Amino acid sequence: MLIDQEREAPALIYEDGMYYMVTSGCTVWDYNSALYARSEFLLGKWKLIDNPCEGERYREIYGGQCTYMFRVKEQIYIMFDHWIPDNLQNSGYSILPVTIRDGSLTIRWKRAPGLFCDLVTELILFIGYIE
Repeated sequence: MLIDQEREAPALIYEDGMYYMVTSGCTVWDYNSALYARSEFLLGKWKLIDNPCEGERYREIYGGQCTYMFRVKEQIYIMFDHWIPDNLQNSGYSILPVTIRDGSLTIRWKRAPGLFCDLVTELILFIGYIE
């Protein structure tokens, strides 16, 4: 999909007639910048855009690697795993809101203790409506 790029851990979402994909570089355990691409068709030509991350440690994907994107009601979220090579059992995750506006995708680091609780509440409410 991304010719001449060594990327891994694709996270995909479809929004407003476009597919968006966030990827990590293939650097094993070393931190690297995320890149995002978009395409009208899943198997079509993808346009590589830039690093979507903003804020603290944006060039290191906030110390993680993208895992997947999902939607709860109208809000899109991305999940990152944070591997600790010498202590894998204490590795963790972060979930951040994603903004897509005018064809641009942005992920901004937020240190918000209530964000996860709010998200879990929204997920429980959302899942409760699925029959």
